[in-house]
Amino acid sequence: MVACLRSARLVTPAIKLEAVLAAMQDSVAIFDRQGILVDINDAFAALHRFKSKHDCIRAIDEYARFFSTSHLDGTPILQQDWPAIRALHGESGSNLEMRVRRTDTNDEWIALYNFAPSHVNSEEVAAAVVSAREITDAKKNEEQLQNLSSRLHLALSAAKLGVWEWDILNNKLTWDYRDWE
Repeated sequence: MVACLRSARLVTPAIKLEAVLAAMQDSVAIFDRQGILVDINDAFAALHRFKSKHDCIRAIDEYARFFSTSHLDGTPILQQDWPAIRALHGESGSNLEMRVRRTDTNDEWIALYNFAPSHVNSEEVAAAVVSAREITDAKKNEEQLQNLSSRLHLALSAAKLGVWEWDILNNKLTWDYRDWE
């Protein structure tokens, strides 16, 4: 027990943070109040198409030279509305879907961002924490599912058919009611 307590003291907050960041599958970035990257994980580098986290741009202002962002409908998202900058202004947000494009390579993807400020006290923002994950494939699958559902609905309507299902174990019947008049 004593040896365990001694070894626990050797684990500094910096070591703990590094271990947590390394273990996370989602991209994580911490920006200081000046918009400079303090810490990131390898997933951040991969999401933003950098070779390694050591190749990442450090100042948030410089990201505008390499990235353009938009909503999924194509409406541009200005740099002042990026998650890290919003967090540095005291905002929190979750599930912000953004289309991201590397302007130097034209590589494009869709990512889901979450962000929050970290406060020194109740008023002053000390840092911004941003997490994200790529959802390009999930969005493509969602679109394909919607297309298939629309086609099925069209086929059922044209054939004047419906669909029903009987859950034998629970003796439950469900159906999609259609009025064919």
